[in-house]
Amino acid sequence: MKKTLFVFLVWVLIPFTAYAKSDSLKIDLEFKPRESVKVHPKNVPPGKIFFEPVQDARPNSRAIGENLEDKGQKVSILASNEPGSFVRSVLIREFRNKKFSVEDNAGTASKIVSGTLVKFWTVETSNYDSQTQIKIEVKDRNGRVHYSRTYPGVGKNRGRSLSDTNYNESISNSLTSLIDKIFSDQEFLSSLSETPALPAAGGKPDVIAVESQPAPAKKSKKRSPAPPASSKTQPVFGPK
Repeated sequence: MKKTLFVFLVWVLIPFTAYAKSDSLKIDLEFKPRESVKVHPKNVPPGKIFFEPVQDARPNSRAIGENLEDKGQKVSILASNEPGSFVRSVLIREFRNKKFSVEDNAGTASKIVSGTLVKFWTVETSNYDSQTQIKIEVKDRNGRVHYSRTYPGVGKNRGRSLSDTNYNESISNSLTSLIDKIFSDQEFLSSLSETPALPAAGGKPDVIAVESQPAPAKKSKKRSPAPPASSKTQPVFGPK
């Protein structure tokens, strides 16, 4: 009887345990966009660029989202690899696909592109909704910042619950959306050129113009004054 009861409990509880949700899910970040980058830059600067490692400004770099399908149990979504490194690899890939000259070493580049990950978050309910924000700076070799802007990206997807593939598709779609905005930004593209373009109205110029000084006035030549007349009486010559 006890053996029969034990077998029954195992038969009932094992499937329940197998399908019970854990409090977290760890996924490997992979670039699997369902929507490709659509924007083609109007002009690709000829200069060579280098992408610095992307910094992560978020409190917990491995936390990338949450599943809220079950109101009684939230499932945290964690990345097994670094999101900053993943985003950098995607940027390099897409810039090279658009024929930008991306260098492997900073020493051979004329401009340095740095990135800071501000937001990298996906919420799963009945859909997958991803939001990514990254601050991009363009610097010269001396570290002087020529341009800075934060770009947002959004991605959506539908699929199975707690699916690694669906998470990666939604996240990747948010990155292609973000990169479209970068390639549409003419000021960003101009900042990658060897000679930075003039700033937009109201902005501060990258090069401070030196005010021209008025030419010194020409000095007029003064004539030497006539010698003063002598006080002595000069002899008068003539007939007596």
